Amino acid sequence: PLALVTAIQDLYQSLDTDCEISTKDASLPVHKFILSARCPEILKDLGRKCEDNLEDTIRMENHSSKSVEQMIKFLYGFHETLEDSLEIYDLAMRYQISDLKEEVMRQLGEVTRENFIVAVKLAEKENIVDLTKKCAQFLLEEKDQESNYHCDSEFLTKSISTSLSITDEND
Repeated sequence: PLALVTAIQDLYQSLDTDCEISTKDASLPVHKFILSARCPEILKDLGRKCEDNLEDTIRMENHSSKSVEQMIKFLYGFHETLEDSLEIYDLAMRYQISDLKEEVMRQLGEVTRENFIVAVKLAEKENIVDLTKKCAQFLLEEKDQESNYHCDSEFLTKSISTSLSITDEND
């Protein structure tokens, strides 16, 4: 299997692609067979747009090229640190890439000061109860140091109350 993974990863560098994903600031070459094997939802978008589009281009202009590139690399078997967890999670949800969603959650790991805001936003946006509980637990442990968070107090207060109410309901 390692040779197969390596061969698929080598394709990422290949110039022989048959499709591209267009973001607001880049066009990223891809192989349709990788997309069809890893996330057929992307190809559904291509099929819907083929009548208007003579090229094989999938438009993702609402997403940064960095996040789309990280998603593509993940589809080719590369496992790197994901930089914009929220946007990559959105892509994983939109295109039904369950292992990418799991990877985002795995990389978030434990809630820390560095990833707290991202964790709260993701938990709130996607209604992820387990992550909300982790955020609430973190806040309970760190409540005396609230002034170290770089966010407005209204957001922090709302996050605390949301986290605590979900935690109370499920205990």
